[in-house]
Amino acid sequence: SFTSHMKLCCFPFFSINKAINTQEVAVKEKHARNILAKCVCKGAHTFWAAVNRLPLSSNAVLCWKFCHVFHKLLRDGHPNVIKDSMRNKADLTDMSRMWGHLSEGYGKLCSIYLKLLITKMEFHIKNPRFPGNLQMSNRQLDEAGENDVNNFFQLTVEMFDYLECELNLFLGVFSSLDMSRSVSVTAAGQCRLAPLIQVILDCSHLYDYTVKLLFKLHSCLPADTLQGHRDRFQEQFKKLKSLFYRSSNLQYFKRLIQIPQLPENPPNFLRASALSEHISPVVVIPAESSSPESEHVVETEDLVDTDIPVLPTKFDDLFGTSAATDPFNFNSQNGMRKDDKDRLIEQLTREIQALKEELESFRLEVKKLHIH
Repeated sequence: SFTSHMKLCCFPFFSINKAINTQEVAVKEKHARNILAKCVCKGAHTFWAAVNRLPLSSNAVLCWKFCHVFHKLLRDGHPNVIKDSMRNKADLTDMSRMWGHLSEGYGKLCSIYLKLLITKMEFHIKNPRFPGNLQMSNRQLDEAGENDVNNFFQLTVEMFDYLECELNLFLGVFSSLDMSRSVSVTAAGQCRLAPLIQVILDCSHLYDYTVKLLFKLHSCLPADTLQGHRDRFQEQFKKLKSLFYRSSNLQYFKRLIQIPQLPENPPNFLRASALSEHISPVVVIPAESSSPESEHVVETEDLVDTDIPVLPTKFDDLFGTSAATDPFNFNSQNGMRKDDKDRLIEQLTREIQALKEELESFRLEVKKLHIH
């Protein structure tokens, strides 16, 4: 029927506008889930049809939340999301350059985040064996190099570049916050910190794979040839170790994610047997994790530390059992008061009315995309 068809066409646009808006609050899990389930189940055409209507170049908070949602979709959406999104690369590059003219606030962060997302897309297009969430077995990682030391050498360089972009965003967010205050329990603080969950998930895999690839390279090439690789690894190791440690001490993350800690010292790649001592960092997202809804920000003393011990996973045992099975399982609702529900119903009724008025033009845009 027309009514059911109208709901089907309207829903993606509605979900995207609920997640990507100008309110300085963290993107909610339910809205991200809706987009993942309804907008990108086969690709990213519908997502981009809606996103291209948003004024991402004129509002930095809006752009920041777009980046957060897009990062989730690249990680956990249909494999076609990455391919479909590459046609928007030039626009994203221009937007990053535009926001880069600002020296602080969300504008600067958007510029850094867009660079990361472009780098992420480029890496996965060039290396299609790697899924968006970067979860691979040892055998799959080995196969990615196609038994050619030159491929492994180049792949390691590309992973360094990828991880560098992740670390830049990590550092950018932290340096934009006043860490002397309880920023992680404010709506504004959570808005900036929330995307770092995706960054932490990416970083844990990229760090793990660079360690394994460097050991492989040292078994094939002279140590002097790999001095540049070792130097770059050392620099990134120090940054990531510090950022993981600092993140694990923030109340906001304690409720949502168990962040692994890196070893005291980096691996010694000149000693082949040190590979057996490498412990792959595993990010744990509790199945029932919850966070304060952004409209009901809680105080520090009300936050419960739900730390979950992480058992170290040795090199040979890690793959095949992923603890981070649901990167979206955060920010979930933790109950709602009656007056909040009434307000929400009124708000939704108004928004549905507004969406009905835009439905026809949106349907036409989607239809054109499918025709082309």
